[in-house]
Amino acid sequence: MISVIFPTRKRTKSLIRLFNSIEKTCSDNKNVEIVLGIDTDDEETINFVNEYSKSGKLALVPVVDDRGRGYIDMHNRVTKLCKISKGKILMFPTDEYEFITKDWDRRILSCYDSIYKDNIFWLRIEDEVDPVGNVWAVCLAMTRDWFNVTGHFGTCYQHDTEFNFVAYHVGREIDMRDIKVIPHHEVSDKTYQEGRIAADKGLLKGRTVWSRGVRANVAVDAIKLLKQIRKSEKDRSDIDQRIRALYLDYVKTRISQVLMPIFNPFLKILVKILHRFGIHPTAIINNIMRYGKPRNMR
Repeated sequence: MISVIFPTRKRTKSLIRLFNSIEKTCSDNKNVEIVLGIDTDDEETINFVNEYSKSGKLALVPVVDDRGRGYIDMHNRVTKLCKISKGKILMFPTDEYEFITKDWDRRILSCYDSIYKDNIFWLRIEDEVDPVGNVWAVCLAMTRDWFNVTGHFGTCYQHDTEFNFVAYHVGREIDMRDIKVIPHHEVSDKTYQEGRIAADKGLLKGRTVWSRGVRANVAVDAIKLLKQIRKSEKDRSDIDQRIRALYLDYVKTRISQVLMPIFNPFLKILVKILHRFGIHPTAIINNIMRYGKPRNMR
Protein backbone atom coordinates (compact mmCIF):
# COMPACT_ATOMS: atom_id res chain seq x y z
CA MET A 1 0.00 0.00 0.00
CA ILE A 2 1.02 3.62 -0.64
CA SER A 3 0.26 6.14 2.10
CA VAL A 4 -0.32 9.62 0.66
CA ILE A 5 0.46 11.91 3.59
CA PHE A 6 -0.05 15.65 4.08
CA PRO A 7 -1.49 18.22 6.49
CA THR A 8 -4.24 20.43 5.09
CA ARG A 9 -6.06 23.55 6.17
CA LYS A 10 -9.13 25.20 4.62
CA ARG A 11 -8.45 24.02 1.08
CA THR A 12 -11.47 21.86 0.30
CA LYS A 13 -11.48 22.85 -3.39
CA SER A 14 -7.90 21.63 -3.69
CA LEU A 15 -8.80 18.40 -1.89
CA ILE A 16 -11.64 17.71 -4.34
CA ARG A 17 -9.22 18.07 -7.27
CA LEU A 18 -6.59 15.89 -5.56
CA PHE A 19 -9.02 13.13 -4.53
CA ASN A 20 -10.65 13.00 -7.96
CA SER A 21 -7.28 12.78 -9.70
CA ILE A 22 -6.10 9.94 -7.46
CA GLU A 23 -9.36 8.06 -8.00
CA LYS A 24 -9.13 8.42 -11.79
CA THR A 25 -5.45 7.51 -12.16
CA CYS A 26 -4.96 4.63 -9.68
CA SER A 27 -4.89 1.13 -11.13
CA ASP A 28 -6.52 -0.02 -7.89
CA ASN A 29 -7.85 2.41 -5.27
CA LYS A 30 -7.15 -0.21 -2.61
CA ASN A 31 -3.44 0.41 -3.21
CA VAL A 32 -3.72 3.87 -1.67
CA GLU A 33 -4.67 5.38 1.67
CA ILE A 34 -4.78 9.15 2.21
CA VAL A 35 -3.64 10.25 5.66
CA LEU A 36 -4.59 13.87 6.35
CA GLY A 37 -3.66 16.09 9.27
CA ILE A 38 -6.56 18.44 10.01
CA ASP A 39 -6.68 21.23 12.60
CA THR A 40 -9.34 21.01 15.32
CA ASP A 41 -10.59 24.51 14.44
CA ASP A 42 -10.94 23.70 10.71
CA GLU A 43 -14.60 22.63 10.69
CA GLU A 44 -14.86 23.21 6.94
CA THR A 45 -12.29 20.50 6.17
CA ILE A 46 -13.51 18.14 8.89
CA ASN A 47 -17.07 18.21 7.52
CA PHE A 48 -15.88 17.83 3.92
CA VAL A 49 -13.67 14.81 4.67
CA ASN A 50 -16.42 13.13 6.71
CA GLU A 51 -18.88 13.51 3.82
CA TYR A 52 -16.36 12.35 1.22
CA SER A 53 -15.52 9.27 3.30
CA LYS A 54 -19.12 8.12 3.02
CA SER A 55 -18.68 7.67 -0.75
CA GLY A 56 -16.14 4.89 -0.14
CA LYS A 57 -14.19 5.92 -3.24
CA LEU A 58 -10.89 6.28 -1.41
CA ALA A 59 -9.56 5.19 1.98
CA LEU A 60 -9.26 8.41 3.97
CA VAL A 61 -7.56 8.51 7.36
CA PRO A 62 -8.30 11.94 8.88
CA VAL A 63 -6.22 12.80 11.94
CA VAL A 64 -7.78 15.78 13.72
CA ASP A 65 -5.36 17.40 16.12
CA ASP A 66 -4.56 20.72 17.76
CA ARG A 67 -2.51 22.75 15.30
CA GLY A 68 -0.05 23.93 17.95
CA ARG A 69 2.19 26.54 16.34
CA GLY A 70 0.93 25.76 12.85
CA TYR A 71 3.63 25.75 10.18
CA ILE A 72 6.47 25.83 12.69
CA ASP A 73 5.38 22.38 13.92
CA MET A 74 4.80 20.97 10.43
CA HIS A 75 7.54 18.33 10.70
CA ASN A 76 6.11 16.95 13.94
CA ARG A 77 2.67 16.77 12.36
CA VAL A 78 3.91 14.90 9.31
CA THR A 79 5.98 12.50 11.43
CA LYS A 80 2.88 11.67 13.47
CA LEU A 81 0.92 10.98 10.28
CA CYS A 82 3.73 8.70 9.06
CA LYS A 83 3.56 6.64 12.24
CA ILE A 84 -0.22 6.25 11.93
CA SER A 85 -0.04 5.30 8.23
CA LYS A 86 0.11 1.66 7.08
CA GLY A 87 1.79 1.87 3.67
CA LYS A 88 5.18 0.43 2.81
CA ILE A 89 5.66 3.49 0.57
CA LEU A 90 5.13 6.93 2.12
CA MET A 91 4.35 9.68 -0.40
CA PHE A 92 4.36 13.41 0.33
CA PRO A 93 2.52 15.65 -2.09
CA THR A 94 0.70 18.71 -0.74
CA ASP A 95 -3.04 19.26 -0.91
CA GLU A 96 -2.43 21.38 -4.04
CA TYR A 97 -1.36 18.51 -6.32
CA GLU A 98 -3.16 16.78 -9.16
CA PHE A 99 -2.15 13.31 -10.43
CA ILE A 100 -2.12 12.91 -14.21
CA THR A 101 -0.31 9.67 -15.12
CA LYS A 102 -2.38 6.50 -14.89
CA ASP A 103 -1.26 3.39 -12.98
CA TRP A 104 1.27 5.40 -10.97
CA ASP A 105 0.44 3.35 -7.88
CA ARG A 106 1.28 0.04 -9.55
CA ARG A 107 4.60 1.38 -10.87
CA ILE A 108 5.69 2.77 -7.50
CA LEU A 109 4.77 -0.40 -5.62
CA SER A 110 6.68 -2.51 -8.16
CA CYS A 111 9.94 -0.96 -6.90
CA TYR A 112 9.55 -2.48 -3.47
CA ASP A 113 11.33 -5.81 -2.90
CA SER A 114 12.79 -5.68 -6.42
CA ILE A 115 15.69 -3.18 -6.42
CA TYR A 116 17.37 -3.08 -3.00
CA LYS A 117 17.45 -5.98 -0.54
CA ASP A 118 17.07 -3.67 2.46
CA ASN A 119 14.32 -1.60 0.75
CA ILE A 120 15.95 1.65 1.87
CA PHE A 121 15.36 4.03 -1.03
CA TRP A 122 13.37 7.08 -2.07
CA LEU A 123 11.51 8.08 -5.23
CA ARG A 124 11.89 11.36 -7.10
CA ILE A 125 8.54 12.20 -8.68
CA GLU A 126 8.61 15.93 -9.37
CA ASP A 127 11.30 18.61 -9.37
CA GLU A 128 11.31 22.32 -8.75
CA VAL A 129 14.15 24.54 -9.97
CA ASP A 130 14.92 27.60 -7.86
CA PRO A 131 16.13 30.93 -9.32
CA VAL A 132 19.81 30.02 -8.92
CA GLY A 133 19.43 26.71 -10.71
CA ASN A 134 19.28 24.25 -7.80
CA VAL A 135 16.99 21.29 -8.42
CA TRP A 136 14.85 20.13 -5.49
CA ALA A 137 12.57 17.12 -5.24
CA VAL A 138 9.26 18.62 -4.08
CA CYS A 139 6.88 15.71 -4.57
CA LEU A 140 8.72 12.68 -3.24
CA ALA A 141 8.23 9.33 -1.59
CA MET A 142 10.28 7.14 0.73
CA THR A 143 9.97 3.58 1.90
CA ARG A 144 8.73 2.64 5.35
CA ASP A 145 12.19 1.13 5.87
CA TRP A 146 13.85 4.53 5.27
CA PHE A 147 11.46 6.20 7.73
CA ASN A 148 11.99 3.52 10.37
CA VAL A 149 15.76 4.16 10.38
CA THR A 150 15.47 7.93 10.95
CA GLY A 151 12.25 7.82 13.01
CA HIS A 152 10.95 11.09 11.60
CA PHE A 153 10.36 13.15 8.48
CA GLY A 154 12.54 16.15 9.18
CA THR A 155 13.43 18.19 12.26
CA CYS A 156 12.14 21.58 11.12
CA TYR A 157 9.01 22.75 9.28
CA GLN A 158 10.92 22.73 5.94
CA HIS A 159 10.98 18.96 6.19
CA ASP A 160 10.85 18.31 2.44
CA THR A 161 13.90 20.49 1.78
CA GLU A 162 15.70 18.88 4.71
CA PHE A 163 14.94 15.49 3.17
CA ASN A 164 16.66 16.62 -0.05
CA PHE A 165 19.83 17.26 1.93
CA VAL A 166 19.74 13.83 3.58
CA ALA A 167 19.01 12.16 0.23
CA TYR A 168 21.95 13.99 -1.37
CA HIS A 169 24.33 12.27 1.04
CA VAL A 170 22.64 8.86 1.01
CA GLY A 171 21.72 8.37 -2.65
CA ARG A 172 19.40 5.39 -3.25
CA GLU A 173 17.17 7.42 -5.59
CA ILE A 174 14.60 5.89 -7.94
CA ASP A 175 13.76 8.28 -10.76
CA MET A 176 9.99 8.36 -11.30
CA ARG A 177 9.70 11.78 -12.91
CA ASP A 178 7.80 10.38 -15.86
CA ILE A 179 4.87 10.05 -13.44
CA LYS A 180 3.28 13.41 -14.06
CA VAL A 181 1.84 15.43 -11.20
CA ILE A 182 0.81 19.08 -11.39
CA PRO A 183 1.16 21.50 -8.45
CA HIS A 184 -1.49 24.23 -8.33
CA HIS A 185 0.24 26.60 -5.93
CA GLU A 186 -1.89 29.55 -4.83
CA VAL A 187 0.63 31.99 -3.39
CA SER A 188 -2.12 34.47 -2.53
CA ASP A 189 -4.18 32.14 -0.35
CA LYS A 190 -4.21 32.68 3.43
CA THR A 191 -2.69 29.29 4.23
CA TYR A 192 0.34 30.04 2.04
CA GLN A 193 0.79 33.55 3.46
CA GLU A 194 0.64 32.16 6.99
CA GLY A 195 3.43 29.80 6.02
CA ARG A 196 5.66 32.66 4.87
CA ILE A 197 5.21 34.49 8.18
CA ALA A 198 5.93 31.28 10.09
CA ALA A 199 9.07 30.82 8.02
CA ASP A 200 10.41 34.14 9.21
CA LYS A 201 9.64 33.28 12.83
CA GLY A 202 11.52 30.03 12.35
CA LEU A 203 14.48 31.99 11.00
CA LEU A 204 14.65 34.05 14.19
CA LYS A 205 14.52 30.92 16.34
CA GLY A 206 17.23 29.23 14.30
CA ARG A 207 14.97 26.37 13.26
CA THR A 208 14.96 26.72 9.49
CA VAL A 209 16.55 24.19 7.18
CA TRP A 210 19.56 26.53 6.88
CA SER A 211 20.22 26.60 10.64
CA ARG A 212 23.21 24.88 12.21
CA GLY A 213 21.08 22.64 14.40
CA VAL A 214 19.10 21.27 11.46
CA ARG A 215 22.24 20.84 9.38
CA ALA A 216 23.69 18.72 12.19
CA ASN A 217 20.49 16.64 12.23
CA VAL A 218 20.88 16.09 8.47
CA ALA A 219 24.31 14.60 9.10
CA VAL A 220 22.93 12.35 11.87
CA ASP A 221 20.08 11.03 9.70
CA ALA A 222 22.38 10.40 6.74
CA ILE A 223 24.86 8.54 8.95
CA LYS A 224 22.09 6.32 10.37
CA LEU A 225 20.87 5.44 6.89
CA LEU A 226 24.33 4.80 5.47
CA LYS A 227 25.21 2.52 8.38
CA GLN A 228 22.08 0.49 7.74
CA ILE A 229 22.72 0.37 4.00
CA ARG A 230 26.32 -0.69 4.64
CA LYS A 231 25.08 -4.00 6.07
CA SER A 232 23.64 -5.08 2.71
CA GLU A 233 26.36 -3.73 0.38
CA LYS A 234 29.42 -5.72 -0.71
CA ASP A 235 31.56 -2.69 -1.63
CA ARG A 236 31.60 -0.54 1.50
CA SER A 237 34.55 1.76 0.79
CA ASP A 238 32.46 4.59 -0.68
CA ILE A 239 29.91 4.36 2.13
CA ASP A 240 32.66 4.45 4.77
CA GLN A 241 34.15 7.54 3.13
CA ARG A 242 30.80 9.34 3.14
CA ILE A 243 30.19 8.44 6.79
CA ARG A 244 33.58 9.87 7.81
CA ALA A 245 32.87 13.11 5.92
CA LEU A 246 29.48 13.42 7.62
CA TYR A 247 30.99 12.94 11.08
CA LEU A 248 33.45 15.75 10.32
CA ASP A 249 30.67 18.02 9.06
CA TYR A 250 28.65 17.28 12.20
CA VAL A 251 31.51 18.38 14.46
CA LYS A 252 32.15 21.59 12.48
CA THR A 253 28.44 22.40 12.50
CA ARG A 254 28.13 21.99 16.26
CA ILE A 255 31.10 24.30 16.82
CA SER A 256 29.61 27.02 14.61
CA GLN A 257 26.26 26.54 16.37
CA VAL A 258 27.88 27.64 19.63
CA LEU A 259 29.08 30.86 17.97
CA MET A 260 25.77 31.68 16.23
CA PRO A 261 23.96 33.26 19.26
CA ILE A 262 26.44 36.14 19.14
CA PHE A 263 24.93 37.28 15.83
CA ASN A 264 21.25 36.58 16.63
CA PRO A 265 20.36 40.05 18.06
CA PHE A 266 21.54 41.71 14.84
CA LEU A 267 19.53 39.20 12.77
CA LYS A 268 16.32 40.01 14.65
CA ILE A 269 16.75 43.73 13.97
CA LEU A 270 17.32 43.06 10.27
CA VAL A 271 14.19 40.88 9.97
CA LYS A 272 12.02 43.56 11.62
CA ILE A 273 13.32 46.19 9.20
CA LEU A 274 12.63 43.97 6.18
CA HIS A 275 9.11 43.20 7.42
CA ARG A 276 8.30 46.92 7.38
CA PHE A 277 8.94 46.86 3.64
CA GLY A 278 6.89 43.68 3.14
CA ILE A 279 9.97 41.53 2.52
CA HIS A 280 10.18 37.96 3.85
CA PRO A 281 13.83 37.05 4.56
CA THR A 282 13.35 33.30 4.22
CA ALA A 283 12.01 33.76 0.70
CA ILE A 284 15.30 35.46 -0.15
CA ILE A 285 17.43 32.88 1.65
CA ASN A 286 15.70 30.00 -0.14
CA ASN A 287 16.84 31.53 -3.43
CA ILE A 288 20.46 32.33 -2.62
CA MET A 289 21.63 29.81 -0.02
CA ARG A 290 23.06 26.37 -0.77
CA TYR A 291 23.82 23.36 1.36
CA GLY A 292 26.84 21.62 -0.07
CA LYS A 293 26.04 20.85 -3.70
CA PRO A 294 22.31 20.29 -4.30
CA ARG A 295 21.75 17.39 -6.60
CA ASN A 296 21.06 18.40 -10.19
CA MET A 297 19.75 15.24 -11.76
CA ARG A 298 20.15 14.34 -15.43
